[in-house]
Amino acid sequence: FYTGHMDLQRGDGLFGSIVVREYDKDNDYLGKYDFDLSEHVIVLNDWKNDTAYTFYKIADYYIDAILINGKGVMIKYLDDFDRIYQTPRAVFNVKYGFRYRFRIINAGYLFCPMQFIIDSHNLTIIAADGTFIQPTQVNSLVIYAG
Repeated sequence: FYTGHMDLQRGDGLFGSIVVREYDKDNDYLGKYDFDLSEHVIVLNDWKNDTAYTFYKIADYYIDAILINGKGVMIKYLDDFDRIYQTPRAVFNVKYGFRYRFRIINAGYLFCPMQFIIDSHNLTIIAADGTFIQPTQVNSLVIYAG
């Protein structure tokens, strides 16, 4: 049905990733990782257990969960008890001693930044918004929607 809002599709889960891989043998960044696997695309999104139209209509700007590739934990409050509904967590398989390229996308619709961390691991940032940058090692990454 028509809600009068054409910009709410992301809040209702209508989004996805498109990754264009460039394999130029003269690319200096190819030596920065061992594997660039299609299953290593990480899509972060904020999620509300309601339609985006209802979310904006009642101005309830609290989310129920942050999801990674559509998986995560949602806390719902019922009868003065915290009931936890848990879906399977996103899992990314890697082997010790190898470097993997992960592509991270913030598909959130509240336009708030998310901090991405892999516990006890450093990250080397080699690109941002499809543009290679000087490799920079960090222990966390703040990413905005877009």
